[in-house]
Amino acid sequence: MRRSDLVCHRRRVLAAVLALVLLPAVTPAQEEPAGDKLDIASIDLESLLDLSIDSVSLREERASEASASVFVLSGEDLRRQGFRTLEEALRSVPGLFGYADGLYSMIGVRGMGILADFTTRLLILVDGHPLNNSLAIGESYLGHDLPIPLAAVRRLEVIKGPVGSLYGSTAYLGVVNLVTSGGPDRVEVSAHGDAAQHALRSGGATAVASGRSGDFAWSASAEGFGTRGLDQTFPELTRSERSVPAGGRIVGMDFASAAGGYGRLAWRGFTASAACGNFRRGLPSAPWSATVGDERNTLENRTCFAHLAFSHQISPVLALDARAAYDRSQYWDTLVYPDPPAGLGPFKDYGLDSWVSADAHGTWRPRPGTRLVAGTTVEAHDTIQHSHVPGSPSLLEDPVNGVGVGVISKSFRTSNSYLLAQQVVLPSLTLHGGLTFYAHQLFGSRFTPKLAAVWQPTADDTLKAIWSEGFRAPTASEAFFEDGSSYLANPSLRPETVRSLELAYERRLSSVASVAGSAFQNDYRDLIYFESVPAPGVSDPTGPADYRQISRNGGTLRLRGAEIATTLRWREILQAWGGFSMQVVDEPHRPNFPGWTASLALSTRAPWQPLTLSVNGSVCSARAKDPTVVGGDGSTSVPAALLLNAFAALDVPHATGLTLELGVQNLLDARALDPVPGDFAPITAMARPARTVRAGVRYRF
Repeated sequence: MRRSDLVCHRRRVLAAVLALVLLPAVTPAQEEPAGDKLDIASIDLESLLDLSIDSVSLREERASEASASVFVLSGEDLRRQGFRTLEEALRSVPGLFGYADGLYSMIGVRGMGILADFTTRLLILVDGHPLNNSLAIGESYLGHDLPIPLAAVRRLEVIKGPVGSLYGSTAYLGVVNLVTSGGPDRVEVSAHGDAAQHALRSGGATAVASGRSGDFAWSASAEGFGTRGLDQTFPELTRSERSVPAGGRIVGMDFASAAGGYGRLAWRGFTASAACGNFRRGLPSAPWSATVGDERNTLENRTCFAHLAFSHQISPVLALDARAAYDRSQYWDTLVYPDPPAGLGPFKDYGLDSWVSADAHGTWRPRPGTRLVAGTTVEAHDTIQHSHVPGSPSLLEDPVNGVGVGVISKSFRTSNSYLLAQQVVLPSLTLHGGLTFYAHQLFGSRFTPKLAAVWQPTADDTLKAIWSEGFRAPTASEAFFEDGSSYLANPSLRPETVRSLELAYERRLSSVASVAGSAFQNDYRDLIYFESVPAPGVSDPTGPADYRQISRNGGTLRLRGAEIATTLRWREILQAWGGFSMQVVDEPHRPNFPGWTASLALSTRAPWQPLTLSVNGSVCSARAKDPTVVGGDGSTSVPAALLLNAFAALDVPHATGLTLELGVQNLLDARALDPVPGDFAPITAMARPARTVRAGVRYRF
């Protein structure tokens, strides 16, 4: 696109957004009360078909009114299914699919499951606070590395599609917001254990408490987890040159431990929250090293943040919200190579991203039916990545910053200025607009607009038309990380962009069910992916050790698809949700791209009121492997993957507050495979955990 065309395009978008401000309100609309939080535990089943959401436009609204494709699960939904991790819950959301990217769980959205993503394209919020760091190594926030217990979540909000018009860079594929506020007071403790391969493998405990006293509202939660892990078999290892146990069976290397806590205090217009979590695990395949099964191969990460927010209603038509936060994300890993001179010996990586952020936005309602939000978010990041062999000179020197041998240090600032406009033009028609100007000190700036219309001709019908854009700056690891053994830097990376168009229709059937369908097209440009290339100075590579991983921009990609989802709330007889998503892409054999996905979750108390019986499952069609991966068994794809889970919870009669839980993960013991990125060579696919029996006890005071 020529510069003159780009300028004209931006002017047209800006004019369209501003036009929403100038439209007269044909019919007065009721002002939404400030801070109107819905208590999910107290609303009727009909309302549960249309839960509230506040991550789309920074205000509480019904999901059917939101100018985005959204899906909402209540805390009760999460408990009835026995979900313990965020990845388990998101896997049940129509249009989303889970995959194990070697070390951590990942989530793909409508076919886009990018290898080595580390949740850098799906924004994770905790009560509106963003968790994602800028390193893209060490954590995903979808498993036990999430610093808050899933039991503390009152509502889980999912936005599918780019939300760059509000959140900027990270909300590239969508947004997930974990809401812990609202609901009745409670004190709850639980403990659980898991058994697999004929042995007790895992255990953990959780405590959640919340309450009110006058103008104060508070909540606190903590969780601990530990596992011996599964004995795993990697047949592909036996075809490599490395020394591996017989049959590629790795024993005792899948261990992990986690601990975390979260607290929140609200008083009048002030809110303070803080969280900290630590996760450590063994590396069963030790993919980067030549020594498989060594217990020193480990990865550890720590995430902490402190957040202070203030909200004030200046006048009946003007409100001000502000927040400030400090975040700190770290990782450590140890990869054991053969001792010199054959190898490097124990090899260590360290990464740190610490940043301060601030946000302020004002909400103005000049007349009924008109709502304007203008604000700015700024962040200041300091990152360090260090690769070294203890007791030996480090491998690298950063020629750009000159920050000592083996240390790559980058400090940068970002700003995200946004304008949201909403105008009711008819009692049944609302227009929405948004425009963000995102500026990154290292990777330039970008306008990301959005236009949407929400038409509700009847109380049971909703039609949405959404056009939006998004962009994602390269992470510090993608652009600058170079460790001398596995990765090469590529500071010339360009930001990714996406343009999305979606038409969605939702129909509520009486007070028991709703059905939604949508068609979408996403145009991606400059997608970043990792590619295996020969190591510098190696002209004739002979095996995985002679290759390195480097980030590249992958050109253009057009994705078209359709999705159908349903929700059923029939008293206590049946609670269910699920859906089917089908998509095609114009890139043959795109790695980790499923042509279709499906999910279903249902629960019932019909046989006996104290007993909840639940089942959930997900299916992902066959997916291609990364064609640049060196080694493996010669296959170019993994077959369709089916995971089915069952769960039962008994509220013990005559023991108020006591609940016994029993469940089975991967009920069919299916060998579901996921493709993995090239830095796991010669391994090209990982198996999901085998059948696992879960047992637990929960007590609510």
